[in-house]
Amino acid sequence: MDSPSRHTSRPSDHPRDLSGIVRQKLERGELPKGDEAKVTLNLGQIRACDACGSPITGMEYIAELHDGRQFRFHALCIEVWRGERGAGSDRARLVIPQPDWEGNNPEVLCAACGLRIQPFDGRYVLRSASFHPSCYDQMQKGDGAAPP
Repeated sequence: MDSPSRHTSRPSDHPRDLSGIVRQKLERGELPKGDEAKVTLNLGQIRACDACGSPITGMEYIAELHDGRQFRFHALCIEVWRGERGAGSDRARLVIPQPDWEGNNPEVLCAACGLRIQPFDGRYVLRSASFHPSCYDQMQKGDGAAPP
């Protein structure tokens, strides 16, 4: 019988509804909903992700709020948190993630063109989608509507 690994670094190793988990935590106040957060990358100690609860064994995202509270996330989990807390909002946010000291960075694909968004290029996050700045500008000039 196979035993599960002791340390899981990817939330996708567990089949579950990550968006649903994050929505429930937002509703219960366990994750912040509307506060702006400064996001940094860190290669830190093994800790549980504040979104999915699985251990973070490598690079972690730390979202620090203006009041000093910190929340730790996997790369996928922070994207879901950003999307869910802004669900229904038409306001895009420009984020510029940076790789950790080893050069690790999440793979994020542009919802408009499907190409990878490089970390220092920045990206616009709208609902649960990310866009290259140029793709977002084109989208705004086109019909002014974002894809669902």
